[in-house]
Parts: sequence; C-alpha cells; structure tokens
Amino acid sequence: REKGAGGGGGRKEPIAKVGVLAKEFKSNGARRDDLPPNVSGWEGALRDAASSKTETVDVTGGISMVMAVKDREELDLLKKSSVLSNKVLKHGFVPRIEDVIDNSTKVTHEKLASEIEAIIEDPSKIKLNVPREAVDSCYFPIVQSGGEYDFKVSAQSSEENVKFDVITVSLGARYQLYCSNVVRTFLVDAPKHVTKMYDALIGMHNACLRAMVPGKPLKHVYSAAVKYLRERDQEDLVSRLPKTLGFGVGLDFRDTNLLLNTKNTVPFRAGMVFSLAVSFSGLKLGEGARAGCNSKSAIKDLSEYGLMIADTVVITDKGADVMTKFGKALTDISYTINDDDDDEESADGDDARLAKKIAQEEEAQPSGSRRSGRLAANATSATEIEGSAERERKQIQLMARKNEERLREMARSSKKKGGDGKTSKGEELESYKSTAKLPDNVLPNQVKVDMANQCVILPICGN
Repeated sequence: REKGAGGGGGRKEPIAKVGVLAKEFKSNGARRDDLPPNVSGWEGALRDAASSKTETVDVTGGISMVMAVKDREELDLLKKSSVLSNKVLKHGFVPRIEDVIDNSTKVTHEKLASEIEAIIEDPSKIKLNVPREAVDSCYFPIVQSGGEYDFKVSAQSSEENVKFDVITVSLGARYQLYCSNVVRTFLVDAPKHVTKMYDALIGMHNACLRAMVPGKPLKHVYSAAVKYLRERDQEDLVSRLPKTLGFGVGLDFRDTNLLLNTKNTVPFRAGMVFSLAVSFSGLKLGEGARAGCNSKSAIKDLSEYGLMIADTVVITDKGADVMTKFGKALTDISYTINDDDDDEESADGDDARLAKKIAQEEEAQPSGSRRSGRLAANATSATEIEGSAERERKQIQLMARKNEERLREMARSSKKKGGDGKTSKGEELESYKSTAKLPDNVLPNQVKVDMANQCVILPICGN
C-alpha cells in the first residue's frame, strides 16, 4: 500500500508488508545475541525499517494451513511414528504395569514415566529395529493414579507410588521429527459405576471419530461429543469435558491453529492428522459405588477420578482412520486382582458359580498383550459373564438332545432293516474323516457354513 508523506497530497512512498511468525519474531527480539548472524541481521533490518518503510504481518495461521495437509511421504512418517507409540505402550508399558500389579511392587509414577521415555529413545529395549537417532520423545510421559489427574500435556508424573485403581498413561513418540500421541486408562478392580463412565467415554470417542469428515468444521467434533452425551441423558458429563478435544499434529506436536474446540471453523481436509483426546475430569465415586468393591482393593479409597483416551488420527476421503491401534475396550484395559472367593452358599445357583469360574479362568487377550497368572482380565461385565455361562449350559443341553435324536434315528433305521429296533451304542458324530476332506474354499479368519455336511467351520488363531 502507499502512505502519504505529507498532509496535502505530497509525495507517496510504498509500504512493504513482510510476513513473520509473530511469536518467534517477538521472542527473538529479546535475545538477538543468541541468534545466528543471518537471522539476527534480517530481523534487525525489519525492526529498524518497521516504522517507515515496512509493516510486519503475522502469517502463522496461513503457514499452518499450508502444512496441515500432509503429502504421502509425511503420512508414511506419521504412521511409523504412531506405530512406535503404539508398540511402546503395548510391549513396554503394559507388561511393566502388569508385572508391578502382579507382584505388588512399589514404584513411583515418575519412575515408570522415565522407563517409558527410555524405551522411546531406545526402541531396541522392546526388540524394535529402529535407529536411535531417528526417534525422540515428544514430551516426558505422564503416568497418574490415586485420585490426582491432570490431563494437560504439561502435566507432570508425581513422585507418589502408583495406586492400583484408575491408572492413566500418556506418551508421544517422534519419528524423523514427526509426532504422534496415545493415551490409555487402565482400570483395576473397577466397580460398575466406573465401567459405566468408561463406556460413555468410549462411545463419545467413537462419535467424535464419525464427526471428523472432510468439509466439516473442526468445531463439529466438540458438538458431536456434547450431542452424544445429551442424547443418552448424561448431560452432567458435559461439564467434565476439557476445553479442547485434541489438536493437529505433524512436525509440531501441538498446532494451536487446529484445536478441536467449540469455535474453530477451519474445515477438515483429507491428509490432516490430529491427536483426538477425550476425557472426563473430576468424576465422583461415592460410598455406594465403593461399597461393592473388595475390601483389599485400592479403588476402595478413591473418592474422585478421571478417565482419558487419545489416539493419533488421519483424515481420509472416507473419514477418520485411527493410527494408534492399541485396544480401548474393557477387555484390553480392565483387570481384577481382588475377587471375593468366599465359599459360602448363595442364592446365585449353579449358573452364578459357573460364571465365577469362567471369570477366574478367563485369560483371553484380544489385543495380543499378555496377562499374568494373578491378573484376570475383567473382560466383561457380570451380566455378560452370566450370559456366557447360560449359553454354555444350553449348548450342553442341545448336544444331549441331538444325541438322543441321533440314537432314535439309528433305531428306526435298524428296525426298517429287520433289526429289533434297539441299539446299545451310538456312533460318534463325524463330519470329516480328516482335514483333507474340508471344503476347498475355507479361508483363514473366516467362518464357513458347510451346508452339505451340516456343520460350521470356525477359525482358531486365524486358521
């Protein structure tokens, strides 16, 4: 633009606009002596001429938008960064915390966080062949438990010992300078009230993922979270939400121009990458909810708690795709270490006792991480376990009924052939004499219904 030199139509001089990163430009002015000569010289010239010949303009937002959409190579690096974060959690933290719980080891939050950071900086500790110079930690990992939870990235792991109640872990790995983030909450001896709140968090997380669609504004994610809670009569949880539900990630761990808050009108575009972080803070655990807990459980002393999960998510043409794959279901993050083993008779009946046996013996692990001998994964609620017991009992009854029908059919067949209609022994049911007789089109990881032989073929471990 042009600026008049005098008040009466005198000579006009052009004023140049120069784009700067305002935050860095301002901070650099206070430390000129520490800057490289080329930077200090250029910025010094701008400041000296700013009053008359130049005008500095903040272009941070514009550059952020240009860099927000990642190209194929950047997306590949972000995926590798996310895989690293995921594996550090799965093969580093999870086995360690299970060992701590299993052996009732006393260890501080800060100690665990230091161990996680050491694994990120040296992935060979979990048998990952990644050059050490290519990796780094985005921030010092955060481990929290015992009722004190701060879900800001700036939070610190305390020097208090880990309590076996509600344990949260946050970690972020950097691969070739590109960042990723993952957060999980682990529940130990959790009562129904806590698992109900966690189910609400999972549902809200999924609602947010569905809202991350190209063309929609970033604020649509927060609206989707609030809508999900209100539609399920859980509006009281809206006040427990953080101010933002995540942020853009890339070379910068946290892009403040891509916050998932209530006001951001920037549209989602394919190729953007975010850390979607949903949480509930300050949740109350009343005496009634704690009354059903085992007297030895640490959660018995918990009056307030928080829950959080976060994933690194890439926006595609079809929607959001989670790149940090560690499971979030109760089967993946829930443990029972103090169960009531009273031998007294109750009114529960045989099904309840069978359900209890199944719960104690269940060692299934969908996410692939281990379960120790003392830790029983609290994979399902009591209602679901009892349902499993009922299904098992009905399967036994069905088999008995089928065997009786088979015997009657054999008796009728024998009578038609001139026999006495009696049979002393029923043959075993046999669909195939060997695996070579299986249908040709049986594929791994698929359920096959063989109508000709009246049987269902189920995969075990994928085969």
